[in-house]
Amino acid sequence: MTASRRTRTGTAASSVRSFEAATAEIAWPSSVPAHPERHADELVAFRNLIEERSSFDWTAHAVHTTARAAVLVAFVTRLGTEVSIEGPTAVGGRRGDQIIVNPKLSALATANAALTALLRQIGSATPITDRRQLRNAAVAERSARDVISRAAADELIA
Repeated sequence: MTASRRTRTGTAASSVRSFEAATAEIAWPSSVPAHPERHADELVAFRNLIEERSSFDWTAHAVHTTARAAVLVAFVTRLGTEVSIEGPTAVGGRRGDQIIVNPKLSALATANAALTALLRQIGSATPITDRRQLRNAAVAERSARDVISRAAADELIA
C-alpha cells in the first residue's frame, strides 16, 4: 500500500499538480458578498491575508473565513479613521455640559473582537490591540537593540 502511494506522489504529473496548486490564484469566494463601496479595500486586505501562507495550504473554509476577515479589516479601518477624525467624545446637552461617548467606539471594539476571532480561526497573527502588549513589545525590541549594540561594541566578538 505504501509503495503505490509513493509512486502516485512521486510522479511527474503529481509534481505538476502540486506546482499548479502552489501558484494558483486564490479568488474572492462567491459565498461572501462584497460591499460595493469598500470592495477595493476588502480585496487589498484579502490579498494581504492570503499571502501569509502558501496557496496550497488554503482550504475552501479558510478562504471563506479570510474573505469575511477582509470585510472586517476594511470596516475596522474605515471606522477607526472616522473615530480619529470625530474624536472619542462629544459635548452635548442643552447647556453643553454633557459628555457623550462616540457610539462608533463600541462598534469598533465589537468589530475588532470579531476580527481577532476570525484571524485566530485561520491561524493568522492577531493584531496587537492591548496597550500592555504594545508596551511589552516595545520593551523587548529596546532590549534586543541594546544587546545588539553591546555585541557590536564588544571588541572580543569579531
